[in-house]
Amino acid sequence: MTIEWVFDELPPSGARRGGDPSEHAFRRDLESFVREVVQNANDQAVAWPRVTFRLAELQGAELDAYLESLRWPTLLPHLEGAARATGGTLLGEALAALRDEKRLLLLDVEDRGTAGLSGDESDGESHFRALCKDTLYSHKAHEAAGGSYGLGKSVLWTFSGLSTVLFNSELIEPGPGQVSPRLIGRAELPSHARADGRWFSGSGWLGRAVALRGRGRRAESVWSSEARALADELRLARVADQPGTTIQIVGFRDPTREDEPPEATLAAIEEAAARFFWPAMVAGRRGLRVAVARGDEDPREVSIEGRTEIAPFLACLRGRAQPSASLDAPGDVVVRRIPLEIPATRDGAAATRGEVDLVVRLAPEGERHHPWVDRVAQFRGPGMVVRYWDRRGLLLGMRPFHAMLVAGLARAA
Repeated sequence: MTIEWVFDELPPSGARRGGDPSEHAFRRDLESFVREVVQNANDQAVAWPRVTFRLAELQGAELDAYLESLRWPTLLPHLEGAARATGGTLLGEALAALRDEKRLLLLDVEDRGTAGLSGDESDGESHFRALCKDTLYSHKAHEAAGGSYGLGKSVLWTFSGLSTVLFNSELIEPGPGQVSPRLIGRAELPSHARADGRWFSGSGWLGRAVALRGRGRRAESVWSSEARALADELRLARVADQPGTTIQIVGFRDPTREDEPPEATLAAIEEAAARFFWPAMVAGRRGLRVAVARGDEDPREVSIEGRTEIAPFLACLRGRAQPSASLDAPGDVVVRRIPLEIPATRDGAAATRGEVDLVVRLAPEGERHHPWVDRVAQFRGPGMVVRYWDRRGLLLGMRPFHAMLVAGLARAA
């Protein structure tokens, strides 16, 4: 069987669709991208999770070899068709830039110490289906998870100028007949017509082309040595026997930072990771590690120490272990346990009682004009700050502070 791109044809109804509606529900900025991919890796962790962002630029012979391995002649007609469709302006611009500038940016996001893309090709609930096949559908591995590969996964394709993302995964528990690694690609396009007039419903997959009796064709995952060889060609290689997944954004672009130098993009990724994941990255806690790299350089680990923006919150977190009875002196930390009740839901789920911890640190003189003074960092088990709650102006003349609202399993950490 051949490895190629296979796109679903229009259904018998002839119904067409535009782009993925979920992308309009999320901010299209680099912070959202970093939060989504790191959160999912952290949720899938089976050991000490490590996430590495690697940005590479291909030109010349490297680019030609890569496009050949990507099966470019079978993908390009679909991209061109989607670029001609309503809303295809950005895709058309990306294709024109590739043609004129003859260079392509790749962003690989590699996680280690995670479960990998387990699951059957089409049956059951699985990480694989949620990320690589389903649309507008979320799968949660456990109740404490932030949601795995659900609506937020649309940011992966939003940040690909060519609307194309590749996946290479080492599974911690392969199923019957499965031998890691597992490789598949997905192009997330609107309904489109190729130049020959043939219409397709939208999405296409790179994999082993398989004919289904009475149901046309589909592309299925490439496995084992065949996947490993293709991963080498596509710059997706992983260390064998280290479970996890590498996601490659083909034609990476930040919609809010056009033409930004690669080093500036990596610096912005570092900043976003530290800003939203410091609770998970504190030494002695869960042990999330994030790193960035350019090309074939060795990764540099993101440090949360010495960052002015989050330093007061780290002091608040560390002071939580030995709090004061009251806020008397600058730097004092107090902890208050707050009971709450989550109301019953319309679908019949009963009301739930629980508690959250409010941790407040009185700002020293040097932090009174800190950019995030009088904010409350809210986080729970996975260790991602979901919100910096602005409480400026709460009371006239109140003393400046930094605070945390700690919920769920994070209270025991």
